[in-house]
Amino acid sequence: MFEHLGDANSIWVAASTGYKAGDRVELLINDRVSGYTVRGVYPDSNGNESAIVMDIATAQQALSRYGRVDRILLKVPASPSLEDWQQRLRAVLPAGVEVRPQGTGTTGNRRMLAAFRWNLRLLSYISLVVGAS
Repeated sequence: MFEHLGDANSIWVAASTGYKAGDRVELLINDRVSGYTVRGVYPDSNGNESAIVMDIATAQQALSRYGRVDRILLKVPASPSLEDWQQRLRAVLPAGVEVRPQGTGTTGNRRMLAAFRWNLRLLSYISLVVGAS
């Protein structure tokens, strides 16, 4: 399955996408359409875990982001605990790399957006008071 891992046009897809090994797929990534060959299919839970997976070097080329990885999503077994997995990963990753559970960025974004809305509301009231004076 990983024989073509280093090939620049190899991808692996979720079974719910309906593609099979050997299929050619055109993907629109940013503003560019590129052709890829499906090298393997992995099972997903009725489309709930659907994704297209490619080698990091291929992804960097497709996204034009060389030398930088935004995130890597990992699915780990239930045992040992998530905290144990996080400790193991932190021990082997270089300084400056964060290990965060999925969705923590979303929570932070929601808090920041709520603070922005609160500040905007407060400034609106201040401008009403100043304008009425």
